[in-house]
This record gives sequence, C-alpha cells and structure tokens, in this order.
Amino acid sequence: AAAAAAATGGGESVALAEREGSVSLPVVHTHAAHPTRAVSDSTIAPPADHSSAAGPLVPVAAQGKFVRRTRVPVRPNVKLSLWSVMKNSIGKDLSKIPMPVHFNEPLSFTQRLTEDLEYSALLDRAAKSSNAYERLALVAAFTVSSFACISLRVGKPFNPLLAETFEADRRDDYGWRSICEQVSHHPPIAALHSEGRGWVFWQEFSMDSKFRGKYLEVIPTGISHVILTATNDHYTWTKVPTSIHNIIVGKLWCDNHGTMNVTNHTTGDVCTLTYTPYSYFTSGSARKVTGVLRDRGTMVRGNMEGTWDSSLYFTSVARPDDRVLLWQREEPLPDCEAMYGFTRLAMTLNEMAPVDKGCAPTDSRFRQDKNVMESGDFDTANMLKEKLEEAQRARRKAMEKEGKHWEPIWFKHVPDPVNPDRRVFQYKGGYWEAKAEGNWSKFNLPPLYTV
Repeated sequence: AAAAAAATGGGESVALAEREGSVSLPVVHTHAAHPTRAVSDSTIAPPADHSSAAGPLVPVAAQGKFVRRTRVPVRPNVKLSLWSVMKNSIGKDLSKIPMPVHFNEPLSFTQRLTEDLEYSALLDRAAKSSNAYERLALVAAFTVSSFACISLRVGKPFNPLLAETFEADRRDDYGWRSICEQVSHHPPIAALHSEGRGWVFWQEFSMDSKFRGKYLEVIPTGISHVILTATNDHYTWTKVPTSIHNIIVGKLWCDNHGTMNVTNHTTGDVCTLTYTPYSYFTSGSARKVTGVLRDRGTMVRGNMEGTWDSSLYFTSVARPDDRVLLWQREEPLPDCEAMYGFTRLAMTLNEMAPVDKGCAPTDSRFRQDKNVMESGDFDTANMLKEKLEEAQRARRKAMEKEGKHWEPIWFKHVPDPVNPDRRVFQYKGGYWEAKAEGNWSKFNLPPLYTV
C-alpha cells in the first residue's frame, strides 16, 4: 500500500465505505484537462508470484518453469462469405446451423470458457481483502475482464462434443486449476469448476442464439458463482448478451450490451453494471461499462466506469475526485490479430505442457479437427469435423435405442445453492484424483475422437 501511495505521489487511499474503514486501493488522480490520462504499471503493486491486472504476466521462464508458447500458426488467408452461409438462417438458433471451420478459431468452447480466468489476480486480491465493498468491486471487475479476450476476435469456438473436457492446471503461473465438461448437447451446456488462491469459481454456460439478419446475437442464460473461502462471500451473476455485427459486408466486430447484477448473497450488497451498446448516433466511447455499487440498504457506495476491452475504474461517493484503477487489460501480443486475435492465455490452451500430460482422453487438446485447423489445413479440418459429428450422432442413436440417458462424468445436476428452484450442473469431484491415479478406464469415457 505504501509503494502504491508513493507511486501516485500522495500517500492517500480511498474508503469504499465509511462504516467499514479505509480500503488500501491505489488512487489515480484525474484532472479536468486530462480526465482519462494513462496509468503507469506501477500504479498497482503486483502480488509476489503473479502480476496484477495492471502489469504483464510474470514470464514463466523467469521462474525456471516450462516456457509456454506465445504464438500459434498465422491464420491462412482463406476467405468465405459468412452471409452466404447464414442468409437462409434468419431467426434460427445459431447452435443448429452447420458452419464450416472457416468461421471458427482453433479452440473448443471448453477452452474459451476457461479464458474467463485470465484475470484471476482480481479474485486473488478480493480473497485477501477485509472490506466487503472492496471485495465486491474486485469481483465485479473480474466479471468485466472476462469479455476482454473477445475484443480482437470474431472467430467461433468449436462446439464441444458431448462429454468433451478441458483441464487447465495453471497453478505455476496463475495460481488456479480448472476442469470444464460439455454436460449436455441439446441444449448445449458447458460446466466449469476452478479453485484458486482463496476462492472457488464455477459456472454453467448455456445460451440462446439468433441470427437477426444484419447481426448475430448470443444471449447467455447460465449463472456464474464465486465463493471467497475466508469470508464465505458468495457472488453470482449472468453474463450480458453479445452481438456480432457486419454479417453482410464489412469487417466483423463484437459488442456487449445489457445490465448485469453482481450480487453478494452473504452481505446483500449488489453491483449493477450497464454495458452500453455502440451507436453511430452517440458521441460516447465505444464498449462502455458503467456501474453502481449499493449496500444491502440500497445506499450508493461508489460508481464504476470504463470499457470492457481496456480498463475499469472505481470512484467512491465519499471521494468523488479520486479514481481507483481496478483492472487494466494486458497489452495484446505482437501480431495477435493475424493469429485469431488470441490473448496470451489463449495462445497456450492447445499445447500439451508437462503438467497436462496424463489428462483425460476426452480432453479438447486431442480433438483432431481443431488441431488440424490450427496447422492451417482448413479442408481436412472440415472433413474431420464432419466425421466427429457423425460419430456423435451415432453414439446418441445407440443410447436412444437402448433407452439410456447420458449422465455427465464430472458434474451433477443439483439445485442451485442460492436459488433452489433452479437446477444447475456443479462439480462432483474426482477428476484430479483420477488423473493422479492414471486410470481412466473405470469411468467408461466415450471414444470421442475415434473416427
């Protein structure tokens, strides 16, 4: 805190709530002439073993560990009109429209969902905080940060096969490990569970998707949960809709819009985030996010502002002239737009690091169509994609003929802990123990990639 105060030249801190005492978040002073001036990386002091959101990740090589890649093969200049594929599908469910890999990126959605954890340092900080409003502000910033990975990307992740999994053991650099499984095919639902430094994060992702003629709209319906183990704070939220524009002509681009409530069910505090859609008729900044933090009595304790692809600031009602930098996106890697717009974390998700060896045979890393696409062979990738989907249909027909119903391997369907009237998929345990044992045969895993 002292180092952060020295960096900002004031030695001041902001109290998010007078009743709970001061909060040792760094202050970013703004002036009328420069209300959004740049903030140096020294504004937020990084944790000992991982950078904060304001600075670059600590290179794994510097820690004497496995050096993860920072590049993937450049996407070939293979063009195909999305409109030519979508023009007869207006109003249809996007998940039921067959799409060639030309519109994909070489990742499965099980991997894309794992990218929500890229800025997990925000949860690390929240887990260490003794102030309820600071914790809520940091968790809210974490929810915003999950959209940053799509700022330069419009590629569609591969739809996971039923029972497809993806493990990510990033305890060496990020401090967490996660397991994701495709638990339902119709409707498509993926469930993820992760444990980090003083927190547990899990989410069930399902969505409604429609083609509206000029744009695609994806409306998430699943709920995300975070529990901070030291305080037992339990937060939930549902992601806002995402739209993909310029389907007919022009460069594709994404936008988020709508309202998201990040609720602390333990304290009753709520942070309401509003994502403003871009409009040609307004002069405001694109990708804008604003937020209001209220206590259980609905008294406003602070406000947030920023963009979902860049940074997020907090301003206390008690100190309106001081802005606190909660989160800042890491600078994109060089030439990343030629590599599907991947972030640093995304670049590493297909590689098999030493810690990943021995993962389940259903892991997304073994999926042939995606891997061949990454190497640049789109034609073979399309052929393999069709074969994998045909094999999945054959397995489903065989189960239906035998009167069987698919049950997820690592997740179970149970009442939501904060809304018992709703049933959700939660991790039932056992994956990491099975990996340590090295015996997957007793789980009767389907041969997803045998074609």
